[in-house]
Amino acid sequence: MDDLFHGARRKIKRADQHIVHLSEVFDSFLKSDFHEISIKKNSETGQHWLEVAVHPMPEDVPLILGDALHNLRTSLDFVSTAITRAAGKSVDYCKFPFRKTREEVIAAINGGLKETAPSSVISAIVDEVKPYKGGNDALYTLHDLDIKDKHLLIVPTISIATIKGVSFTFGGLLIQNSTFIVEGGQKIRFEGPPSGPEWDLQIQNKGKPSCEVIFPEINAFYMEPVIPTLHKLSQLVSVCVDTIAEAYQASV
Repeated sequence: MDDLFHGARRKIKRADQHIVHLSEVFDSFLKSDFHEISIKKNSETGQHWLEVAVHPMPEDVPLILGDALHNLRTSLDFVSTAITRAAGKSVDYCKFPFRKTREEVIAAINGGLKETAPSSVISAIVDEVKPYKGGNDALYTLHDLDIKDKHLLIVPTISIATIKGVSFTFGGLLIQNSTFIVEGGQKIRFEGPPSGPEWDLQIQNKGKPSCEVIFPEINAFYMEPVIPTLHKLSQLVSVCVDTIAEAYQASV
């Protein structure tokens, strides 16, 4: 009976491999010389500030991320397909019933899966898996991201909190191993007197950033760290598959 959901679990395992690969790519990128600090000056006040820029991540990052998301989402389609095929029905239009509301999920099940799935499985999907907004929001966001990935690349962003070990000259002084807090817009406030030839600011060592790779502003995971969130999604989908599998086994 467990073999019925073997394909779904294989999809989750494949997603986990993509997550490991993506984590390795992130680690390599974050160990590289991936940031720059430029000096900006207000022409009216003469005050300086520093601006942080991040080099683009490797081009395959959004592709690996999309593959991980797609395999997790598709594993649930495999669950619906396995149940439908076991009942001897056509699987041509078989999909897992994600909808915006609980009522719409029930309507979708009544229009298809109800003819092939035991009542215990239907109850497990509606009342435990809850594939709708306000039910299982993380799972629904996975579904939403998978749809978005079909039309655009999901490109993570770098959130820098601090930069340590910055050294610079200012007013003829060498200031070493400074730690700066990076504010919104990747700016660093720099308090100092108005500039003149004698107050030229020059970066000697741009330091090492402390940062996270986060989801962009296109979904409910905005600002969440990518790798920990993917691991949580993998665990969540595994629990959903196990829940449905147990409900199915109890009915046969």
